[in-house]
Amino acid sequence: MATKDLPITKIEDTLTISPHIKKKQYFFQGYDTTDTIFEFNHHEGLMQTKQPLFFGPGYKNEKLVYSSAKKLLNIGFLKELKLNQIQLVSKASNDAVNIFVHVQKLVINTYGNGLFGVGSAGNYWECFLYIDKIFINNKQFNSKVYQLYAKLNESPIKMDSVFDTIMYVAQVSLNPEKILNWDGTDLYKLDQKHIEKQSVIELSSRLLAREFLKDIQNKNF
Repeated sequence: MATKDLPITKIEDTLTISPHIKKKQYFFQGYDTTDTIFEFNHHEGLMQTKQPLFFGPGYKNEKLVYSSAKKLLNIGFLKELKLNQIQLVSKASNDAVNIFVHVQKLVINTYGNGLFGVGSAGNYWECFLYIDKIFINNKQFNSKVYQLYAKLNESPIKMDSVFDTIMYVAQVSLNPEKILNWDGTDLYKLDQKHIEKQSVIELSSRLLAREFLKDIQNKNF
């Protein structure tokens, strides 16, 4: 699926929430990611060629992205509830609406900027979030599969400088065994602060919260 020409994702308005929804208290138990299928794909070049983890960003960078995912998902859902003036409580109770979400699949795609913009894949990143179960008070809310998509400019992973790239290739030519210890950090730099400050993961979770709020408007629970 080509996404280069899709607009970046913006959430600029709040929802109209029914009074009977606002008067309740809600406890968000978080996301269950114990058996989530996680995919991380990095792309380079004008043809947006997918880079293999081996001789690409590497497993180390993949783990860094995934380590932030659950926290950012939780932050996004809670943030959107707060922005829509939903009453949140800090623990589960019989008086509260207790929400629990199971993540079926999470896909993060990054598109690099090439070397100084030459051969750029678009310099953006995106998130596909698939939710197969939402529980309210330990009962499955509905059978709907939620599919959310978020896109932002500025990929958090980019290739390093031309000089470092040339130096790395020279080192490999002198010592071919170096490539056997590839972890991706020799050529690709991951901005962890960027991932957590402006994240497609958090944004996709906010979109899920909005869909959930729309769906509960006419429900009695």
